[in-house]
Amino acid sequence: MTVTQWSWLGDRLALDVANTVRRRGWRYTELITSPADLRAWLDHQRGRVAIPGEVDTLLVTRFLFTRDHVLGVLRAAAGGTALPAADVHAINERAAAAPTVRLLGARPGQHLTRPVT
Repeated sequence: MTVTQWSWLGDRLALDVANTVRRRGWRYTELITSPADLRAWLDHQRGRVAIPGEVDTLLVTRFLFTRDHVLGVLRAAAGGTALPAADVHAINERAAAAPTVRLLGARPGQHLTRPVT
């Protein structure tokens, strides 16, 4: 399913990641099913995430693995329950492997975050 429009993007990055799966009633629809789908999503996130030169099935698998952990954390937070330790650990490991730097923004108090990798 190649998604041509990501009109709901632009929220916090974790929400944009989580929104790559949509719930319709009790069914979930996966929106990232191919490298082309992930490439389209990444193109909309340009400036917020590092975009690799090649988007392949391995990267899709890694993205979905991380996305599922993000969903676990967001569901727990929305439900007011403790964050799942396994999800927190997986996200922290992934974040530590791809550090960012903070840059000055144009307005007082504003900062930008840019991936190092």
